[in-house]
Amino acid sequence: MFQFTLGRGKQNSAVIPFLSISRNHCKFKKNKSLEWILEDYSTFGIEVNGIKIGKGSKRNLCDGDVIKLEPTGEFVYKFVIPPKSDEYEIPRKRIKVEHDTGNNDIINNVKVKFEMSQNYERSHIEKKIESAKQMVNTTMMLKQQLQSDMNKKLQQLETDYALQIENLKGEKNEVEQQTARLIKERDAQLTLVQQEMGGKIVELMEQIKKHNENEKQLLQENNLLKEKLEKEREVFLGELLRESSSKQDMLDQLEKKMKEQEEIMKKEKEELENMHKKENEQLRLAKEKELKDLEEQKKRREAELKEQLEIIKKNLEKQVEQTEEQRIKAEQELNERLKEMQQLSNIEKVKVEQLEQEREELKRKFGEAQTTAEKSLEELKEHVRNREIELAALAADRIQQQAVQSSEVIQNLQQQLERVQNRLQIVEAEKSTILEKSCLLDPIEGTSSKQSTLTEFGELMESELQCSICAELFVEAVTLNCSHTFCKYCISRWKSKKKDCPICRYRILYILNNLENLF
Repeated sequence: MFQFTLGRGKQNSAVIPFLSISRNHCKFKKNKSLEWILEDYSTFGIEVNGIKIGKGSKRNLCDGDVIKLEPTGEFVYKFVIPPKSDEYEIPRKRIKVEHDTGNNDIINNVKVKFEMSQNYERSHIEKKIESAKQMVNTTMMLKQQLQSDMNKKLQQLETDYALQIENLKGEKNEVEQQTARLIKERDAQLTLVQQEMGGKIVELMEQIKKHNENEKQLLQENNLLKEKLEKEREVFLGELLRESSSKQDMLDQLEKKMKEQEEIMKKEKEELENMHKKENEQLRLAKEKELKDLEEQKKRREAELKEQLEIIKKNLEKQVEQTEEQRIKAEQELNERLKEMQQLSNIEKVKVEQLEQEREELKRKFGEAQTTAEKSLEELKEHVRNREIELAALAADRIQQQAVQSSEVIQNLQQQLERVQNRLQIVEAEKSTILEKSCLLDPIEGTSSKQSTLTEFGELMESELQCSICAELFVEAVTLNCSHTFCKYCISRWKSKKKDCPICRYRILYILNNLENLF
């Protein structure tokens, strides 16, 4: 099995010193079936023909596949399977044979120095990028710390003012005024803290923005440096292969360049150290301030807790005293109740005995009363039966008497009818006589006698032929068992409401239709 590795680490078969390339980026393997396999170990992922493999995944490679090693597109290669004839042939560079041993040593030194110079520049820019990232992280930590401090201060202010408002005492108007004043002070303090901390947070955000821009610039510089180093490498190799060039001069130039790089890196390192010291000092001061604030909060909280503890102790002592008093009082009441209960128990025993005796007596009386009641009930039932028989006989007698009375009433009514008819005949005769005389008498006298006759006739009609319910002449006259006469319709309406006679208030037993021949 043939395989080789690629990455930023020096232990790999192919080394690519670029930040977006992982230390152990990937591995190319050829199995026994002569198939090439790509294993991805990168952080950002490898794409084959535009499809990401994924960390820890594998993919079979085919001839002509396009491999993109990192997201920026800086390292894009086309995979080509070599012909079988030179499958394991490794291309080699032509090396000019130098017979001069001293010149070979110089060439080797020049190569080493050149590689050291380029590696130095690469490591330098990588350190700058790492330092920029660290500065961004440090500034973010400071921002988060300030944000946390601001939130804690705001929360503490709200808690303090809430306690002050809660503990206000006095009249309602005074409490409302003090509450409004405290709320106004609280809002002012909150605004002041927000403005103060907000300004610092804005400054840190500006610093973060600058650091991010610096990091982007460094990445661009890294890309440019890579191109520059590649060009320098090509120029260097070209000069190295030229026989006429002075190898010692190249070595001196490289040493001079490395010294300049060391000085530049030293200065930048000092600047970075100073910047780191400054930021670390800010972090230290922020931490010390936070610890100091926490210590003050702790002391203040301890004082508040001590006050609350004292109040709780006093309340507990009062409650203990009250409880002790209540306990003593309860014991006294209990003893008194026990004494009363003992006294009552003796009295109740006597009462219970009396109640038992009374209950037995009541049972006996109840039994006697029940027996007596049953006897009385039988006697009453017998008496009721006798009374019903008597009432039935009386009712039969009464009905017979009423029938006799009815026949008498009918005879009386017939006699009255005859008298009325006779009277009417007499009245008619008198009327005709009066009319004859009226022609001869004075008109005034005729009028008065006529009026008196009509009055007498009206009185007769009212007394004999008028219904006392509707105050009109009889219509289908009927007679009650009490001999009073009414209209059939009037007495029917009256009877639906009341069961007695409208004149004498005697109970209505029956109705006779005996005056139909009057009309």
